[in-house]
Amino acid sequence: MAFRSVGVSNIERAGLDDVFRFLPERSCDVLPRLYAQGERFDFAFIDGRHLFDSLLVDFFYVDLLLEVGGSVALDDL
Repeated sequence: MAFRSVGVSNIERAGLDDVFRFLPERSCDVLPRLYAQGERFDFAFIDGRHLFDSLLVDFFYVDLLLEVGGSVALDDL
């Protein structure tokens, strides 16, 4: 990987690793699992495959996972 997880390293250096979890899996696999486990989030950042159907699935599950009043950010909107 060309970037060698620099984003994760920056989160750790900023001291935010206690409120951040990196799951290096495909979102179509991990999001339904998180929902089935009853996970809830205050914030989600979607930066997956930039195809309509993939984004729709990601947003569908993120909507289910967000707490009321939670926020979602989309990359390359």
